Amino acid sequence: MNNEPNPLPDFTPVNLRSRHDGWSPEKQVAFIEALAESGCVDEACKRV
Repeated sequence: MNNEPNPLPDFTPVNLRSRHDGWSPEKQVAFIEALAESGCVDEACKRV
């Protein structure tokens, strides 16, 4: 059995209007990485 984590999907962050509390491209990537690792949207949101 392969215990390697699944590779991240192809993901291109979307440039959004800049906000102090918004989803920067870096934060979007961090969210996708956390989601891939945890498998839980709630947990991924808490991590970023």
